[in-house]
Amino acid sequence: MDQARWIKLSFAKQLGNIGSELLRARHWEIKGDSLNQHKALEHALELMHLTLEDHRWQISLCRLKEFNRFREVILDW
Repeated sequence: MDQARWIKLSFAKQLGNIGSELLRARHWEIKGDSLNQHKALEHALELMHLTLEDHRWQISLCRLKEFNRFREVILDW
């Protein structure tokens, strides 16, 4: 998704889209399709990056720390 479309979404909708990609990744993991699982995880990480770049949220230090920890967990997956 391009940034112009992404920044039109609310924070809740952005997180919902990230969550949907994680559900897709889990679905493909269960099916044993590591290629599609990897693609869904990559897309989730791209969306997280767009959220971090969205200046409307001006993520506080505490929130930023939590969001980055969430990102680390996805990377470990």
